[in-house]
Amino acid sequence: MSHVPDVIGYTCKEAIKAIEKAGWLVSIQETMPPKQQSKDGECRVIRQIQSNERIEIVISYF
Repeated sequence: MSHVPDVIGYTCKEAIKAIEKAGWLVSIQETMPPKQQSKDGECRVIRQIQSNERIEIVISYF
């Protein structure tokens, strides 16, 4: 594995590609503001957490 890429602000597809290219496994968690209950808009990474060989990204829709 190489360095941990900083993918905050990336689109979901860009983030997954960058993380996997660096040799890490990816897990994804979704979150939405309380008043927004649909997945309209563009998916972006708002947080990332590293643990062992995996990077968890938290995504939201804007």
